Amino acid sequence: MWVDLDMEMRKKANGDIADMRENSAIENSLGNIWKTLSGSRRMLYSFASPTWGVLFEQIDEITSRELGRMLLKSIERWEDRIKVENLHIDADPDNNQYVVQLTYTVISEGDATYIYTDVIRPV
Repeated sequence: MWVDLDMEMRKKANGDIADMRENSAIENSLGNIWKTLSGSRRMLYSFASPTWGVLFEQIDEITSRELGRMLLKSIERWEDRIKVENLHIDADPDNNQYVVQLTYTVISEGDATYIYTDVIRPV
């Protein structure tokens, strides 16, 4: 079982900081990896995904493939609780975003498969 802190620091009814458990902890971690600017995390400057460099490129299928390659590399480096089954990125230039759909298996659970969807937008 995994427990991560809620980075928005929401509080429980008893005043404690809320926590995220199991799959929600993994999904929170993935979002943090993908959306953290390289060098911005104190004490762990290498934590992040190098995707910010492509977010100012044209939003198209070529950039989607490059973004996907970078996201897979960052998952392999920073999130060892999962095995990626499929990563699909759709370029959505009309809305100035990429829609990321990740299918993965939690290594300790074996056969349970989860689908995580997120949106990445240029700043």
